[in-house]
Amino acid sequence: MARKKKLRKTKSKKRQPKDSKEAKEARRLDSLASDTTATFTCSTQLIADFTRECERIQEEGECDLLYNHLAIEIWNERPDLAPDIVDALTDLTAERERHLGALGKFAARFEKLATTTPSHQHLDPVERYRELVHLRLSQSVGAIEADPLSA
Repeated sequence: MARKKKLRKTKSKKRQPKDSKEAKEARRLDSLASDTTATFTCSTQLIADFTRECERIQEEGECDLLYNHLAIEIWNERPDLAPDIVDALTDLTAERERHLGALGKFAARFEKLATTTPSHQHLDPVERYRELVHLRLSQSVGAIEADPLSA
């Protein structure tokens, strides 16, 4: 006698389709636009964000300057081999130093604003700004993706 096996009833686990790359990118862009809008429409957050940005760029620039000075030191031992390289490195270093000086002034200015701005201000309506931020970020992402050098 043949036995029939009972089939267990199991809940059908339909596989959820994986999100497409475009859907993930759209969610990432939406999240970035929301965060940016929240920061840029609040005076306190905006000042703090740009203060940190100036400080971050300064830290990175100071590290870059160390390498610039090292390269100049190395090539200065034999300027007869490549004087144009030494000149270019020297000019780049001077420009980076000027840039860091300007960033220092902006960081100090933002820090002063943080303590002297009369009150915590918000721009309304936030939705209008969120749409603007989303549009600008979308345009910039499109430009980056279209740039063959960005890959």
